[in-house]
Amino acid sequence: MKRVFVSDVHMGAGRSFQTGYAGHVYDWLSKSEADSFAALLRYLNADASIKEIVLLGDIMDNWICPVDAKPPTFEEVLAAEINKEAVASLRALVANRDKKIIYIPGNHDMGITQRGLDQSLPGIVVQSEYQTGSLFAGHGNQYALFCAPDGANDPNGMLPLGYFISRIGATNAALTGSDNSFRYFVDDFMKELVKSKKLVSAVFGAILKQAGLNDSTDIIMPGGSIKISAVKRRYANIYEQWDGRGTLVSASEALTAEVAPIGLAAAARKVNVTGKDIIIFGHTHACGLVKLRRYDDPDAEYISANCGTWCDHDEKEKPFTFIETETDEGEGTHAVRLKIWSMEEQKPDADFDEEFVKIR
Repeated sequence: MKRVFVSDVHMGAGRSFQTGYAGHVYDWLSKSEADSFAALLRYLNADASIKEIVLLGDIMDNWICPVDAKPPTFEEVLAAEINKEAVASLRALVANRDKKIIYIPGNHDMGITQRGLDQSLPGIVVQSEYQTGSLFAGHGNQYALFCAPDGANDPNGMLPLGYFISRIGATNAALTGSDNSFRYFVDDFMKELVKSKKLVSAVFGAILKQAGLNDSTDIIMPGGSIKISAVKRRYANIYEQWDGRGTLVSASEALTAEVAPIGLAAAARKVNVTGKDIIIFGHTHACGLVKLRRYDDPDAEYISANCGTWCDHDEKEKPFTFIETETDEGEGTHAVRLKIWSMEEQKPDADFDEEFVKIR
């Protein structure tokens, strides 16, 4: 039996691609990337050996929106012209009764609910995480400081600080044409952190300077607006609050998950304590397949995998990738594969498969 895990497509509303838009492109997913994702979905639909497809978060995106615009709804994302082929292919996949489609919301699509998908994409099962046997999969944002749902500081919406970072980053991209991902502000962030000694002030000091905004700037929200100064006050103590949440990782590890290449390694090690031998995440946009030593048993190994991303594509540096697992009951094995999608051949490139196999 095969399962496929894909994450971080970031289908937006495509507003910045619309004719007459005065600024620069700020949406993360381009038309060619959306069409390649559609081709992947058609491939998954045609392969009878693939029984489950797990959409591992950030498939849709209503965070990447300038501060002076009302964020799109998920209905608007699904109806966007740029996503037409991808949505049609997803609907066809869901209609295939031989396959089970599971949607695990990430942070950029944290508002996804079962009720909402039943109305727009009926047949998809919404779950907070995925577990089967010794395998665990989640988006991973719950272990990241800026992107974990934050009921302590936003009891009504659960929005984390990362939401507002994304809105300001999208504004910077729209105004200047520069990349809107927080990872490009890390150097400025570290300088501000040394100067202010305060995490949230350092974050905003780095990104506000790039976007030409200030504390009095209003961020338009679905039901009103909020000033950047109020956002700063709301999330001022997120680092100090983190360890009281009772998550698997410490505050320093959660910060590392946002700004360092090792990403969610600390979370993978500690999830492994629960007896899982295969840990799959998304979120970091960095694909990977590695063997690590168990957190609770240094003599034992487990497999840590990351799906990568379907946006921000670069054929050499950041290809389209996904994770495939295959269980063989007769052989007693569970294989995990990192697969690269060939745009030219419209199928996985077998020459670049990476694989680890666990004995069950």
